[in-house]
Amino acid sequence: MAIDRGSPAPGDNGRLIALAVSGLVLLLLAWGAAWFFNNHEYRYREERGEISPQARRNPLLAAERFLDRLGLEAEGVSGRQHLTDPQADTQMMLVHHFGRDLLPQQQQRLFEWIEGGGHLVIAPNQILDEEDWPPEATLLGRVDARLTESDLLCDDVLEDRCRYDLTRFEESRYAGPITLRFRADRILQEGNRAADWALAGENGDHLLHYRIGEGALTLLSDNELLENDTMEEEDHALFLALLVGDAERIQLLYSSGMPSLLTLIQRHLPQLAVAFLFTLILWLWQLRHFTGPPIPPPPRTRRNLLEHLRASAAYAWSIDRGAGMGETSRRAIEQLWLKRHPGLEQMERGRRIAWIAEHSGLNQRSVEKALGENPTREGDLIRVAAAQRKLRRQASRRGPEAR
Repeated sequence: MAIDRGSPAPGDNGRLIALAVSGLVLLLLAWGAAWFFNNHEYRYREERGEISPQARRNPLLAAERFLDRLGLEAEGVSGRQHLTDPQADTQMMLVHHFGRDLLPQQQQRLFEWIEGGGHLVIAPNQILDEEDWPPEATLLGRVDARLTESDLLCDDVLEDRCRYDLTRFEESRYAGPITLRFRADRILQEGNRAADWALAGENGDHLLHYRIGEGALTLLSDNELLENDTMEEEDHALFLALLVGDAERIQLLYSSGMPSLLTLIQRHLPQLAVAFLFTLILWLWQLRHFTGPPIPPPPRTRRNLLEHLRASAAYAWSIDRGAGMGETSRRAIEQLWLKRHPGLEQMERGRRIAWIAEHSGLNQRSVEKALGENPTREGDLIRVAAAQRKLRRQASRRGPEAR
């Protein structure tokens, strides 16, 4: 049997065809890529989109993301509780809107946090005159500093100069001055206590820095330079980095007002759900203690007058055992006998009861009970009532005069 060793095997033909197709595909891809890059070029286009709800709500969002890029732990927070009860692990707190002054005990807690090593950066929001300045009633009063209006006179030509005051200072680690843009109509003034470091502009001081214990308090005439729209202007970002210093955990308090009712509900929704579920369980457990069928409601038919009288009499008897009714009836009968027989007024009580018993047909004991002591038992009450009825009837008749 002869074998032809020169002809290829069927499997070799398949592999050759697959390699040829793969090479052709690679050539086509290479030609397509070369054509695309030869006929197209990179172009950058900047499109300004709408402000995100997060940036609209948080004016310090750009500052927060800038600090995150520096590798620092920056957190944007809201709520006045961060001012009234600052966290011990927070090394720096930058407040966008300080709001109303704190209570004395809240100020004390905040200053204790500063003395323990915290750094508070705020911009006062209230301008006070000299006569209205309380030395200790406000947070600024603790360092005897105040926010005032600038004396700069403005006209149309100097409109931009009147709006902003370009403030420059030197920093040894950087070449050239660092430029900041503050509002020109607001300046800070020192009192009896001098600031450890001040930054002055053309119109006055825009920054006062005080060392307090292990921490610091930095006052800014305004903090617009740290907002989202102005962070990229001048050297504002560099200024924020210098202001942070060695702090690693920073809180950016963009709102120190009280949260809305909806926010509080959302914040405490788990607690509300647990309370509702617990109340529901207690209600269902309480339902298990009912025994027997439910009592049907009483019919809504109107009762007659006799039932009302019986109910009224039963109630009166239950509260005083007939004492009030017996006293009223006894006085009326006695007055009736005295009116018909005036001579009874001159008699002593024993003789009067004997005379009435003689002319009424009752024995003396019955008359004495009818006009004397209150009954204490139901049987006595019935007998006394019968005797009083007979005495009333006999008193209405004409009879001999009492002598």
